Amino acid sequence: AKEIMALMTEIQKGNRNLQNIQKGHKKRVEKLRDDVVSTLAIESNTNTKLLQSKIDSILAEKDSEIIQLQSTASRQIKSLQDSIKATHTKLRHVQKQHEEEVKTLKGEYLSALNSVEKNHLQVLREKTDSILAEKV
Repeated sequence: AKEIMALMTEIQKGNRNLQNIQKGHKKRVEKLRDDVVSTLAIESNTNTKLLQSKIDSILAEKDSEIIQLQSTASRQIKSLQDSIKATHTKLRHVQKQHEEEVKTLKGEYLSALNSVEKNHLQVLREKTDSILAEKV
């Protein structure tokens, strides 16, 4: 159960990290666009084309980074899910073994208890017979 919780925590951390990166990326892109807009108003047509090219390049690079991060996060999530499934299977196996051991111990306990009970009854009968024989 601790492994499952740890794995779930890792999945949540991965998701939060991805969201934070996406937010940061969005803010940087928006700031870059704002900077470019003010610069474009001042610069010539040639500079405008150059800046647009840079923006497109940066956006493409950041989009690529996001795709890579999403791919990595997806692989990590899949790996964690597989680990959770394996841990769950192991846990089920241990539970079944425990149930079988408990059944075996109950059976052994009952058998031993029955044997002791029979011995006590036999001793009691013998003593009762002995006492009755002495009185007769």
